[in-house]
Amino acid sequence: MTVGLSRVAGEAVDEPVSLDDAKLHLRVDGTADDDLISSMIASARISCERRMQRSILPQSWVLTQSSFRHPWVDHHAHWEHGLIIDPAWYRMRCHGYPDSVVLPQTPIRAVTSVTYLAATTQRVTLDPSAYRLAVIGEQLAMLRPVGAPWPQTAREPDAVVVTYDAGWATPEQIPAPIISWIKLHLGALYENREEYAAGQPVPELGFADGLLDPYTIPVA
Repeated sequence: MTVGLSRVAGEAVDEPVSLDDAKLHLRVDGTADDDLISSMIASARISCERRMQRSILPQSWVLTQSSFRHPWVDHHAHWEHGLIIDPAWYRMRCHGYPDSVVLPQTPIRAVTSVTYLAATTQRVTLDPSAYRLAVIGEQLAMLRPVGAPWPQTAREPDAVVVTYDAGWATPEQIPAPIISWIKLHLGALYENREEYAAGQPVPELGFADGLLDPYTIPVA
């Protein structure tokens, strides 16, 4: 089975830490480094999302699968786009629901559309009444069929496409430890801004990474 996950191209993403808050944290006055700090905020947020395998503020994702079958049931599932979520972690939590479509990058806010390729390879949009979003705790969300099994699809790598919105709706909803980690990482970037500007590695945070442990999806 083939599975792919990608961000909606060209979509702007809000940052969880404002420029003013970042400068206050960094104790920076003036505007000379505003552009640099703004880029560091985005870099810190992206690093945080990659570590957690989650979305922070609203963004849209596209999940593509070769069928409605739960990919984590298949030990030989082939992943595209660098998705590194631990399949065993999902198998353990989705045991007994092989007809579920798991949506990565929690928290999931809404499903925009579910389309599939019929046997004629015609792209069909599934009626929203045919499925429901089941959210289990903070780390797991899945689509479940309602009233009838999922429709049969063509045998194609892009047979099923789910577009959905993820991320906390507002900065106020983001857990405080996540914001703290972003600010600490931002501080490390700014302290090593010459290395950052040159594209060189910046020292890890070490013990502070534990702030993200309660929110992190296990990876392979």
